[in-house]
Amino acid sequence: MQYTPTTLPAELLAEPRFSVTHLQLAGLTPAGSGSDILGEDDLLSVHLTSGLNDEKAKPYLLRVSPAGSVDVPHVGEVRVAGVEPTEAGLRIAAAGRERGVYRRPQVTVKVAEKATYRVVVMGAVARPGVHELPRVGADVVSALAAAGGLNEDADPEVDILRRPELGLGLADAQARSGEGVQLAAFRPPDASASSRVQKIDLLDANQLSPEQRRLGDRDVVLVHPQEEEVIHVSGLVQRPAQFELLPGKEIRLLDALAMAGGRTSPLADRVLVIRRLENAEQPVAIEVSVSRAKASGADNLLLAPGDLVSVESSVLTTVADVAKSFFRVSLGLSSRFGAF
Repeated sequence: MQYTPTTLPAELLAEPRFSVTHLQLAGLTPAGSGSDILGEDDLLSVHLTSGLNDEKAKPYLLRVSPAGSVDVPHVGEVRVAGVEPTEAGLRIAAAGRERGVYRRPQVTVKVAEKATYRVVVMGAVARPGVHELPRVGADVVSALAAAGGLNEDADPEVDILRRPELGLGLADAQARSGEGVQLAAFRPPDASASSRVQKIDLLDANQLSPEQRRLGDRDVVLVHPQEEEVIHVSGLVQRPAQFELLPGKEIRLLDALAMAGGRTSPLADRVLVIRRLENAEQPVAIEVSVSRAKASGADNLLLAPGDLVSVESSVLTTVADVAKSFFRVSLGLSSRFGAF
């Protein structure tokens, strides 16, 4: 069955081309994942006064525990993970009042050292290599941003190689040395904790859960370049050839003819576009008129990767070719006889 651009079913239409450079990485970052958010292993500088006149602030360097809290001298454990330093100071001050330690405490919290992960970003990015990311908010989007963003030819589907967690564990026997020092042994990952690859489509990144987006220490983000996509132009054109489709750039019928140097005859109006569909045994043929394509945008067919564009001959083009040949022959004979 043959179609025209205006009768083409929806399943046969070419999809609009999209370039990942149009992706706004900042828009893919979930709220609350900024670098100011406090998290496990962050080292904090906490200045605390009781509120009395002329009292100097007492500075403490405190590490956020795996439970997300800091142990403030005289105050005790206060949870600070997941909030910004200003909110952490308010929490410490409130805890000091509630526990009867201070009457009007003043607390200032600053980040002395941010806990980080080292992740590797490879492939079609501006700055491939190892990048340090704050543990809080370390996800695939922040890794791509640290790598300078995606190249124009990047594929929106990226691979994440997730590394197994390594650690130190207590020896099974929990032996102790003569000095009473508890011995520790390296705990290798078991077979179930081996490296695994996860695929993420950046076009659907907002649909992913925080855990799916999150990166761990030594994880690898691999951005593949897009496979080369082409169209073929043949028939009555000046330069029949294969032409590459650029990412994000739509190519329509008239664009393809221009890329091929135009038609060899202005009378060649009928064009067949042969389109192959995934999982279909036979390609479909779409008949296009150049004159109608010039008059109406709806008839200027949007091409899909792999399309074959063929400018067909017709009775008019055949007659015109015969006339041209006859004229050349006649002109040649006239010149030859004119010499006598």
